[in-house]
Amino acid sequence: MLSQIGQALRLDAEAQSSSEGQSNTEGQSNTEGQSNTEVQSNTEGQAMARKVITIALNGVTGRMGYRQHLVRSLLAIRDQGGVLLPDGCVVYPEPVLVGRDERRLRDIAARHGLARWSTSLDEVLSDPDLDVYFDSQVTSVREASLEKAIAAGKHIYTEKPVA
Repeated sequence: MLSQIGQALRLDAEAQSSSEGQSNTEGQSNTEGQSNTEVQSNTEGQAMARKVITIALNGVTGRMGYRQHLVRSLLAIRDQGGVLLPDGCVVYPEPVLVGRDERRLRDIAARHGLARWSTSLDEVLSDPDLDVYFDSQVTSVREASLEKAIAAGKHIYTEKPVA
């Protein structure tokens, strides 16, 4: 799974140019945006670009969404410093947690030092800086959310896409 997400991040970074923007709302969310490209130094002190890919994870409060997709995949990629591309750019995932349970989202975000979460899928999908929509909700509710993400023009990564 880690290699699949890493490859998806690499392909997305190669296909997209960076953009700037900010979203900051009140209520049941914390979705403050950030710049998509940063500059950092490699071990030899050379400057290299770091492309931040913002990924909405819907269904992250469930067992698979949390353990497999957030912790073992995206956070593992972040812990290793991102995915190094052949051109020297590093792709770094920035999760935005999405779900129905505000308390659980807030707890997960705090536990992992994540700043962005929301109970409003529409709000998250309206963020122009959001690159990828990832859906790990139960199969019975997935279709409507995927249709919204497609209509919003987001890249899609989903569990069981033909179920």
